[in-house]
Amino acid sequence: MALHPKNTCQFTSQEIQNIQQDHEAQCLTQAREKEELVAKKKELDVEQLRVMLLHHGPELLNSIHACHPDMAINWALSTSAECIKAKWKVLVREFQPAQGAPITDILMRFSLQQVLAQTEVLAPLLYDLLQRVSGSHQSTSIYKD
Repeated sequence: MALHPKNTCQFTSQEIQNIQQDHEAQCLTQAREKEELVAKKKELDVEQLRVMLLHHGPELLNSIHACHPDMAINWALSTSAECIKAKWKVLVREFQPAQGAPITDILMRFSLQQVLAQTEVLAPLLYDLLQRVSGSHQSTSIYKD
């Protein structure tokens, strides 16, 4: 069916420009809404993952280790190294002797018990690791330091 000239609508260039701007604005709004939905979905996914790990973390890690031992070991080593490096820096700052302090004074004030006690407070993850390596500790707690 062909349009008859009487049935066609004539738009001015300003009206066409307004229609194009409205369409662009609608597209931008839809894009923003889509981005917001994706962000909310990611937040929900992250929260669900956090809860799942909280309740089933050891089982999941054991399962990953069983299926992909090299990947699990590499991840565990790199994650442990990051944590240890960060806490090591804390301990280095804490135990750094004063500039120019005589060695005899440093050695007289040195106490392994004091170092371990401070390590337990400042870097509980490192303290637990040292205890586990020495075989004198069976802690299963999770540190949040």
